[in-house]
Amino acid sequence: MSAPGGFVGGVSSFRLPTAGLASSLRASATEWPFVGRTRERDRAVEALTAAAGRGVLLTGDPGVGKSRLLEEVLDHALRRQNVVLRVTATPGWRGVPFGVLASRLPQPSDASVADVFRDVERRLREVSAGRSVVVGVDDLNWLDDASSALLERLVAGGTVRVAASVRGDALDAAPVAALRRTGDLDRVQVPPLNPEEAALLVREGLGGPVDGLTVGALWRISQGNPLFLREALRCGLRDGGLVQRDGMWTWPADSLCSTHLADLIEQTLGTLTPPEVEALQYVAHAEPAPLTLIERTVDPVIAERLEERGLIRLVRHDASVLVQTGHPLYAEVVRNRTGALRARRLRRTLAEALAAADGGGVDDRARIAAWRCEADLPVDADDLLAASEYALRRHDAVLAERLGRRVDSARGHWQVGRALVAQGRGGEADGYLARAAADLTDARDRAEATALRALNMYWETVGPTGPVR
Repeated sequence: MSAPGGFVGGVSSFRLPTAGLASSLRASATEWPFVGRTRERDRAVEALTAAAGRGVLLTGDPGVGKSRLLEEVLDHALRRQNVVLRVTATPGWRGVPFGVLASRLPQPSDASVADVFRDVERRLREVSAGRSVVVGVDDLNWLDDASSALLERLVAGGTVRVAASVRGDALDAAPVAALRRTGDLDRVQVPPLNPEEAALLVREGLGGPVDGLTVGALWRISQGNPLFLREALRCGLRDGGLVQRDGMWTWPADSLCSTHLADLIEQTLGTLTPPEVEALQYVAHAEPAPLTLIERTVDPVIAERLEERGLIRLVRHDASVLVQTGHPLYAEVVRNRTGALRARRLRRTLAEALAAADGGGVDDRARIAAWRCEADLPVDADDLLAASEYALRRHDAVLAERLGRRVDSARGHWQVGRALVAQGRGGEADGYLARAAADLTDARDRAEATALRALNMYWETVGPTGPVR
């Protein structure tokens, strides 16, 4: 039986190679500052070091920072003089016995699996020399069956403790269920970063101050998901949209690069069935949608499956229950993947369903008008203006601009001008604001348009950090 090359006396940490896109992302993630995870790290370390404990599971959405947190926990274990074995499971090795351990274990061709298990236990005890052994597994749900069985035996027998990361929708995967059967395995939920933590990560990641509009735009595009945030910054630096001026990082809203991030979630969306895709399309084109509307347009069983996978979620707004996608980028990718003819049909169906559901409120009438407009159906000018105002309140300045342009009047110009200012396109906004200030009939409206135009001209001249050179 050949010796497993990785088990060498005196070595305290083993790292097994990873491959592909996920590997490169994780490698770069460890170079980022560790922000906003102190509480989760301390809970995980406590679970890993408890006298009766056998380990910890770090769970959360894809890209939320589980791998980065796992590295911190394992580094802590290493500093405490534990022997640490790190592995990353991948879908490509899922069907290969001892796939992720192939370079570290003797091949079972000339020995039974039981012999391999006993040999691994013996070698671990030799290497550890009385110290605790911690096995860190990133993406535990992709562990192959043989490695899973070996790890379960090692944990159950007290030979090792385990720290593992797993997606929240994969807790029922066989490798995860096997480890949870061993008992005393704590679970630590890893949430998205809050706005303050995300802003700190952006500043520390870029190494300097960042203007407030850019921080706000990055928050909206990432919703606190560190992977999406990091990839957005990479994209901005690569494409030249994110620049440093007079020591301040800034990124014009009209050049924000979110389409590149679609590659990170295509794999998840690619596993959906056609009925699930259509259900998600309804939510993506309607969000935030009243629950009663989604119940009229989506099969409830399919909606429940999407919710369980974290692709849609329920949120409370005052006395209403609304449905939206699990992350704004899910909605963006789904909308981008929807053909023009299907999008028209979806919006027409949504408008008809909401009208049939007695959508008589101001917001509901605005939704109906917006969907009818986007389906190229006739819409009254007053309804278009109301829909544009509704879009501005939802911070959807692009839709507000599109709806306002349909109304060739002073009110339409006012809506377009405000929408352009909200997008950071002050130069284009000035002409619309000037026409609104001159043509609006109400004196108060004219004064508001004049004030916004003056403020817009000031910011166009001064900029966020001083006079524009």
